[in-house]
Amino acid sequence: LDTPLDGLALLAFRLGVTLALAELTYRLVETPVRTGALGRAWSSLRSARGMGRIYHQSGWAGAGFLLVALTLSVAGAQAAETPDYLRVESVRITFSAPDLSRGQPVSETVPSRLPLTEATPPALVEPQPASEPAPTAAPEPEPVATATASPAPARPAEPPAPPPPPAPRLPAGTRVLAIGDSVMLGAAYQLGATLGSAEIDAAVGRQSASAISVLNAYRAGGGLPSVVIIDIGNNGTLTPRQIDSVMDALGGVARVIFVTVRVDRPWEEGNNANIWGARDRHPNIVIADWHAASTGHPEYFQGDGIHLRPEGAQAFADLLGGSAAG
Repeated sequence: LDTPLDGLALLAFRLGVTLALAELTYRLVETPVRTGALGRAWSSLRSARGMGRIYHQSGWAGAGFLLVALTLSVAGAQAAETPDYLRVESVRITFSAPDLSRGQPVSETVPSRLPLTEATPPALVEPQPASEPAPTAAPEPEPVATATASPAPARPAEPPAPPPPPAPRLPAGTRVLAIGDSVMLGAAYQLGATLGSAEIDAAVGRQSASAISVLNAYRAGGGLPSVVIIDIGNNGTLTPRQIDSVMDALGGVARVIFVTVRVDRPWEEGNNANIWGARDRHPNIVIADWHAASTGHPEYFQGDGIHLRPEGAQAFADLLGGSAAG
């Protein structure tokens, strides 16, 4: 992950680095040792006198110090702690409008600290039966003003801020499939609540090849719905050819929503350009421009500037809900 290469280019780069390191270690380590370099160096140390001996001793001491330092650094190295918003590796949740109408889903990131391959939405609040109204408490007596008291002028109450407009909802019975990576995973419950009826399938690190496999599995298992959301450009390059491959897997889907990315990586600009360019080749593509919608909103993001806080997750869900509803 986190490389501007993908596919055969990435494989060629990895093989090139491996062969180069193998050649260097063969020439600089294996061949000298096999031809007696260590024995000759030890003999030179034993036979050296004066400054020559000090020179050889310094060389051996330096090599030993480097070896010990490298060993200690490797032994003491610890993997960086995974932040809470990435501790769930994947989630697959089905939302249905009748369930959501009975309560409000949790508006936080996925509430689990263990890697999952499948998750279910949190328990929804059951409506409580109407109860007898609570008795009204007796009003407190008004304080008696003294002769020296002067009432302060009443401040006019500020008008309450208007509530945000509700996110567009899809027509009843419309199925939506959303395929994404860790950005979508962090907004899974908000997205399901906004769409009303959807299946959210998101996984950390997902790229185009994995997305195509997932889409083919859905097609084989019962067909694809009329609306599919794709958010896979955060973990590496997304080339026009890869987008075309995704669209081939989505043959017959009436509305395919591609989400632009906001990710502080070299491929952000190129991926977004390729997503916009794909609309010219595929008229059923709709662009959900998350990059533009999140501009100027640092409060939407975790410290890495990529993954979502609750307010960012809701904004992400509202954008995709509007794009799905048209």
